[in-house]
Amino acid sequence: MKEILLSDIINALLKNKRQVLITTTLFVFMGILVAIFSEVEYESKASFLSAGESRGGTTGSLGNLAALAGVNLGSMSNSEQLSPFHYSLIFESKPFLNEIVEKEITFSNGMKVHLTDYYSNIYTPSIFGLLKQYTIGLPSKLKSLLKSGKDNTKNSKDYERERAITKLKKQISFNLNEKIGDMKITASLPDPVAAKSLCEHLVKSLETRITELKIQKALNEFEFVSERLEDAKSRFNKIQNELAQFKDRNNNISSATAQVQLQSLQSEYDVAFSVYSQLSGQLETARLKISEDTPVLTIIDPAEIPLLKSKPQRAKIVVAFFAIGLVLSAGLIFIRTFVLLS
Repeated sequence: MKEILLSDIINALLKNKRQVLITTTLFVFMGILVAIFSEVEYESKASFLSAGESRGGTTGSLGNLAALAGVNLGSMSNSEQLSPFHYSLIFESKPFLNEIVEKEITFSNGMKVHLTDYYSNIYTPSIFGLLKQYTIGLPSKLKSLLKSGKDNTKNSKDYERERAITKLKKQISFNLNEKIGDMKITASLPDPVAAKSLCEHLVKSLETRITELKIQKALNEFEFVSERLEDAKSRFNKIQNELAQFKDRNNNISSATAQVQLQSLQSEYDVAFSVYSQLSGQLETARLKISEDTPVLTIIDPAEIPLLKSKPQRAKIVVAFFAIGLVLSAGLIFIRTFVLLS
């Protein structure tokens, strides 16, 4: 096979420049059509941090002290705290999405519509969205239709909600910057005011859900500390009675054996009292956690009405189609000139 030089490739392209021009022009025209008829979307963003909070729990020193007193403090540890890494799981959870699609979204014309109704009755995809739906997405669409046809008892509202959730997932996102710790929620809709309204609902609902989970955790901790406090109280009362009875029986302690027994009982009493006192303090801390009403998210950049659309990026689409047309035409000429004729 003859060695192919760069000059040979350039000459072949110049010889077939008409074909290159026609193919590239055709692709540019296609890119213009895609750019014009692609669905317009506005993107609203909100950035926030997780509000720092001091966690209670049992320290190692108290755990060791409680073990000496015969009280098992179990697994109350700081490692169980709800971190920002869990927020994305909450954001993507079915209960959270079910709550969001029932929210009322405000549009630019002042109309307020629930998301489920919006996706079922108002939202219409673009021409290319419909084309994609009935070509690439046809198998999944047929599957959903067959499934709904088999289940005649399926509640229509539930079906509409599922469809709304499917569409909603494509228009919202949650991102966590692991290095800095800041988080960002993004919402995209064809209406700028609606995009901001949806983003605000996402942030507020996420904060509410996190608060509920933390309150539930505080309740569990309160119940746990209450049980341990009862054990510590029983232990303390028992040792207190033993110490009192021993002192009543030995008013004038003179023997070394009695002195050792008294010191042993006094040590057990001191440990039991210390554990009981600290657990009492922890119970009050847990009680305050249940009733406290502090924000769990610190908003850095609140959601705003976007002034410019985020999609479609028409210039990039046209440039991309131009590049595809150019590469494709050059590739065809190369194959025809140097591969098929060799």
